[in-house]
Formats: sequence, structure tokens, C-alpha cells
Amino acid sequence: MKVAVRRIFRTVGVAVALVVASLPFAGQAAFGATGTVLADFVPGGATGNGRGVAFDGTNLWYTIVGDPHIYQVTTSGAFLGSITVGGPGAQGGPLAWDGSALWTADYSNTSTLLRVNPANGAILSSCDFAAANPGNPAVFTPGKGIGFFPDGLDWTGSTLWMSGEGGGNPGNWVAELNTSCGILNSFVAPPHGGDGTSGVAFVADPFNGNTLWHGVPGEFSGTGPSIFQTDTSGVPTGSSFPAIHLVEDLAFDPVTFAPRCALWANEPAVSNNHLTAYEIPCPEQAIRATGGFVLSGTEPAAFTNATVATFTDPDPNSVASDYSATIDWGDSTGTTAGVVSGPTGGPFTVKGSHTYADEGNYTITVTITDADTPTNTATVTDSSRIADAALTAGTVTVTGGVEGVTPSNATFTFSDANTTTSSAADFTATCKWGDGSPDTNGTVSGSGGSYTVDCGSHQYAEEPSYTVTVSVTDDGGSTTSGSGTAKVADAPLTSSCAASSTSPQSFSGPTATFNDTNPSGTGADFTATINWGDASSSAGTITGGPGLSPYTVSGSHTYASTGIFTITTNVKDDGGSTTSASCTVVVFAFAPGGGSFVIGDLNSAVGTSVTFWGAQWWKLNSLSGGAAPSAFKGFALNPKTPACGTGWSTDPGNSAPPPPGPLPAFMAVIVSSSISNSGSQISGNTPHIVVVQTNPGYDANPGHAGTGKVVAQVC
Repeated sequence: MKVAVRRIFRTVGVAVALVVASLPFAGQAAFGATGTVLADFVPGGATGNGRGVAFDGTNLWYTIVGDPHIYQVTTSGAFLGSITVGGPGAQGGPLAWDGSALWTADYSNTSTLLRVNPANGAILSSCDFAAANPGNPAVFTPGKGIGFFPDGLDWTGSTLWMSGEGGGNPGNWVAELNTSCGILNSFVAPPHGGDGTSGVAFVADPFNGNTLWHGVPGEFSGTGPSIFQTDTSGVPTGSSFPAIHLVEDLAFDPVTFAPRCALWANEPAVSNNHLTAYEIPCPEQAIRATGGFVLSGTEPAAFTNATVATFTDPDPNSVASDYSATIDWGDSTGTTAGVVSGPTGGPFTVKGSHTYADEGNYTITVTITDADTPTNTATVTDSSRIADAALTAGTVTVTGGVEGVTPSNATFTFSDANTTTSSAADFTATCKWGDGSPDTNGTVSGSGGSYTVDCGSHQYAEEPSYTVTVSVTDDGGSTTSGSGTAKVADAPLTSSCAASSTSPQSFSGPTATFNDTNPSGTGADFTATINWGDASSSAGTITGGPGLSPYTVSGSHTYASTGIFTITTNVKDDGGSTTSASCTVVVFAFAPGGGSFVIGDLNSAVGTSVTFWGAQWWKLNSLSGGAAPSAFKGFALNPKTPACGTGWSTDPGNSAPPPPGPLPAFMAVIVSSSISNSGSQISGNTPHIVVVQTNPGYDANPGHAGTGKVVAQVC
């Protein structure tokens, strides 16, 4: 622990003369000698054995050993306030600023890294780098690890660099950690005599590579305190300079002394620590260029010393000869060198000369390169607008067309005022057919200023008329267009009867089917009306389709009486085409009151005269299953509504009374092939049901027979 004691009682009694500093990296901007002191003061807050320092973009934060506070001062040293760190073990550690919060390491060797709220000192998060990196030599090398009296801490934008005690401690470690304390990169700091490194500061340079600056305390180095630079692998770059005080933590500041860049050091003393700013080379900054210039003319268009870009460089000592520029004029003629001009420190201007042979809109690309750092380039674009000769529209002609069947054809004529050098290859044509379909490309033919666009053919899905628009674009930008009307005829319809030949008085079902010759048609294109044959009509319901698939018209209707009716279905396309289909339907009813009359299956052929009720029923009806019982007179009481394929039953004679007259003019009756008698029950089967046109003379008394003629089969 001798090193720790020695560090606590350092004084500011080290006086070292400023020696010649090394040159900056290639491409890095420096305005004075590296190591020039830009500021040196005792801060206005509490002072003592200084340790951590951080720059938040405007002000400085610093710590002193043994003090739980973090102090804030301006970059001229004026005191702004302080916070007390809320957790234990955070007294006097190194500092880093991550854009919104402070980081500090536990100076009492507890391997804790803290993220601190700069408003009130509350701990926002913490991690333990010993626990996060078991066995890692950057942590566990005795007396050399990053947690051994940590002196340096800095933020990269996403990670932290940290170093331990450097005074009298050569071979100490420097490590890069993530925000969970995991070590991503580490190296042993290059020793300087009897000293290692104390503070560490990170400088981002996307062009020449990121670097680290390290503080050498100077007590045991033999040459006094100093600050030197390495890459992020710990390899020295050769850039270094002496410090005017003992050096602890470091912080990079590109703002306060702009365009100069500075490295702040918290430099310890027993009572009055110093905050000192040293000039260091600024990292290479990107060239900031502006384009967006527009060159206008008419073919052929010549431009001389036209401004195509302006740019600046943060280096106030830069001159025009430090840069080169190339210009791609966008017309496939290759690139030319731009002329860079402007005063020392800029701004600079790029100019060029070029002649455009043809009309068109071109993108000019200007690339500016820093001669010192060839990877530092800036690219901007401009526009050149070379006018084209005017085009004049002629006539759009559209012929033919039946929806979904026969295509339409379109042509368009136009002229070009340039009658000498224009050709059909200069033009593109687009045909818009007016029905929402994708545009098509037309074929251009002609020469000498007179041209015709052939749009080819287009099949319309629906009638009646559409506006066809043809647009022509010259490759130089001129346009013209014309419109015409396509008159599209409606596709024809065909239809056929779809109704059953028989129906109860309550009809429900299809009445017709129809077909559309338009493959693009849908059910929404049609309306249907059904004339029921009894002086009434209603709208039909259309299903099926689309396109060439058949459609079906269905409807429901209740007839007031039985009879033979002609159902006519009329279909109309919204484009005007029509079709109709007629069906002859026998409308029937069962015996009133429920139950049904019966005839024998050998008497059931259409056109046969039959007796469906009477005392001699069993003699007058023939059954393929044998004679019926004589007690059966022709009426089946059950079921109330017969159906094919079911059985029926009744009582003998007229004990199951049939309905009183009159009967329906067209009445459905059961056809039985087998009837039997069991006790007081007579039963039979129902292989068919037919419609009988009844004759007058029926009475419920079996002596008054019910007769008629079979006119249709229901099932």
C-alpha cells in the first residue's frame, strides 16, 4: 500500500519545462504545438488531492480523494455546484460522461463501477468488474489491475476505458469494459521508467483510427509527468508531451477551444489540485459539402466554370490545394477534374466546364477528396435540365370490343418539332385503357417528326364505354397525350328452365339457369324477374358464376290454387343483354286435412285413369305385391303428409274418414306396391307419389268413387 500513501500526499511541486512536442497524426488538425497549455487553474469548488475529471460538452466535473462529492465548474474554473454520490465507496474516483450521466469507479478498491445521476448523485446502475471477469489478469494481477486505486475512466459512446494506479507502478493494466463491466479489450500500459499510466481519455477518429491518451504521473519516470498517445491496442503512436503538473484522470474536449482540441487533466496536490487543458491534434473531421445546384439550357448546352459544389473543413489553416474534386456529368461521357478555389480556411468552391449534346435530365455527381486523408471524402449531387423540343398530339382511334369476348384496338398519332435528329427510339408510350387495368406500353413507329403509337389490343371485362388515354414521353423530357372513347358491347346471355315439373302450392327453388359469354362477369351484373304464371311476379335470387360458370335463378311463391302454370324467368345484364326461360309446372296439393289417397303401382303411369277412393278400390287397383285387402277403400290416414320411401297406415273401410269434397283439382296421391291388413290396422308402402287431375263426383261415402287421371310423378 506504499503506492497509495504516496499518491495521497502528492504535491504540486513538480516543475517541468515544456519540450518540443511530436507532430500530430497524418490528417489530424493542430493549430499550436501539441501540449500547449490552453488553460490552467485551481477550480472554484473544494480542492485537494485531485483525481477524476469529465467534460460534459459545456462544463467540467472533478473529484478529490477521500471526498464523496463530485464538483462541477465552468471551463474557466467558476464553481457551479456539487452532488454527493449516493452509494458507498465512490469517494474520489475517476470520472466519465456518457451524454446524460456520470460514471465513476470505486477508488477504495472494491471493483465497483457506478453510473451516477448528475442532478442529485443517485446511483442509476452499478456493476462489479471483478465478478464479471473471473480470473482476468486485467483485474486480478496483484497491484496492477484496473481496480487497484483506479485513476482513469472515459466513455467511447458505448463502452468505457479504465486504468488503475500508475504512479510508481509500471506494467499496470488498461481495459475497455461494456456497461455491465465485461472486459472487451485490454493491454498492459507501456511503462515510463518507474511509472505506469494513470488517466485515460478516448478520442474517436473514423478516418485514422480511434486513439487513447494516457497520463504518466511522473514521480518515478525519471523525466517528470507527461501525456502520450496509443492506439486502442496499447501500441504507442509516437505522440507525447510533458505535463506541467502531476497527472491523474484525463478528458477530451473538442468544444471549449474550438477549432483547437484539448485534453483536460485533473492534476493532484495535497490542498489545491489543478485542472489543466493541453492542446492535442483534433481528430480528422469529415468534409462538409453542399450541392443541389441546377444547370439549365437547351441542347446542345455548354457550361463554362459552372459552380457545382461548395464545402468547408474545420481546419482554419486548410487551403484549396489540400483538396481535389472530380465531376461526373451524368451523361456517360466520363468524369472531369473540378477546379477548387477559396480562401485559407474556406469556404471552398468547386467549378467545372461541360457541354451536353442531347436533351435530358442528368444527375451531376461531385466527389471531393482531402489530399492528406484520402479516405475523407464528400459526395454531393446536382441537376442539369437540358430542354427538349415540343411534342404535339394527334388523334386517338379506338375500334371494336365486346365485353369478355372481343378485344378493342387503339392507335395514337403525334408529331415532334425536332424533325431532324429525333427517331422512334427516342420515345416511350403508355396506354391507359380507362378500366383500372394496368397500363400497357405502346409501340412507336415513324420518322422525320411524324409518329404513330400502336397500343395493341385490350379485352374489356364490362361494357359500355371507356376513355383510352395514350401518353408519350421523349427521352429528353417532352410529353404529349391524347384520349379517345372505346365503345364496348355487352356479351350475349343464354338460359334454360331449371324448375321441377311438379311443385306443392308453396314453391321454393330454382326456376332457371343461364350463362354469360363474358368470362369476367359476376352475379352482381344481373337482375332477374320471375313471372309465376298466375298473373304475379317477383325478383329472383341469382347465385353461381362468376364468368363462364353457370348462374342459377331461384325464387319462392305460394299459389292460391293447384293447376298447371308456366313459370317464365327473365334475366337482364346491366349492360343491356337479356335472356328468358319458361317451365311448365304442375302445382299440386295433398288431400285437405292431412292424410292421402292411394292408388296401386300398376295403375300409376302418367295418362292412366285411376280410382283413388271407393267401395271397389281393391278390385280397381292392381299392386305388384299382390291384391289389397277388400276392407281398404283408398284413404291412408297416417302420416298427415306423405313422403316417398315411407310407410302409411289407416283403419278399415271408411272408419278413417276421408276429407269431404271438393278435392284439389291437381292432387298428390300415394302409389303403393304392397298393402296388408293386420287386425284392425291396414298399412302399405310409398314407393312413389303422383299427381292426379281429379274428376267431379267424389264424396266421402265409398259409394261415390273418387276418380281422375295421373298427370305427373312427384317422386
